[in-house]
Parts: sequence; structure tokens; C-alpha cells
Amino acid sequence: MLIAIIIGGALVFAGAFFHFLALRKSAMVVDPSQHALRCFSLSMIVIIVAHLITALVFAAAFHVAEFKLGLGILSATGIEEPAPDFMDRFYFSLVNLTTLGRGDLLPTGHLRFLTALEALLGFIVITGSGAFLLKVMSGENPLRRS
Repeated sequence: MLIAIIIGGALVFAGAFFHFLALRKSAMVVDPSQHALRCFSLSMIVIIVAHLITALVFAAAFHVAEFKLGLGILSATGIEEPAPDFMDRFYFSLVNLTTLGRGDLLPTGHLRFLTALEALLGFIVITGSGAFLLKVMSGENPLRRS
């Protein structure tokens, strides 16, 4: 369990820090008062790419945790379903990060803990990303004080 806590903590910290850096860099180049649509589009691209990279890192962590560390198994819930591959793990990670939680793949063991931490991180970064976009849409630079 300790290894799952350490891995999970590192992933959450790294994911939150990565999103902070992505939004910070985006805020350095946007001036919504001058080019609102371009700034909104750039911000959306940065946010989507940051979320995709975070989900990819978590998918890789699920793979390593399952096959190298033996922390649990990610399995399909259908009887006739084949064993999940890496793309299934990436899909599972995206569903988790968005806190959608479809339930068509089922983690067992300590992978459940990593899954919960990814959903927590997803809630935090999606909320922050939404606040960032609202500022851009209102014509303000999200990180500049008024």
C-alpha cells in the first residue's frame, strides 16, 4: 500500500504542477482584450493537450503498477471482452481524469487508490481550467491582477 501512496502522491503533484505550468505559459502569451477568439482557442488547445498528457502519464502508471509492481489488475467488466491493452488504459485514464467514471473497466487492488487520486486531480485541474477559460472569455488575462 505504501508504494501506491507514494506513486499516487507523485502523480498528483506532478499532474497539478504540470497543469499550473501549462496555464502559466498560456497566460504569458494571451491578451484577451486584444484577440479574444485567438486567446480562447490557444487556451483551449493548451488545456486539452495538458489533460491528454496527464491521462497518458496515468495510463502508463496504471500499466507499470499492474505489470511491474503487481498493485492490482485492470479488467474489462464484460464476460467476452479481451484483456485491456494500453489504449484501453488510456481511455480508462481519460474517463477517470474527467471524473466521468463509466465503469466498463474495473480496477482491483491498489489500482483503485490510484484511480481515486486521478479523479481527485481531474476535479482540481478541470475546475482550474474552467476558471482560467472564464477569465479569458471575459477579456481578462487570467494571471494578471486587475
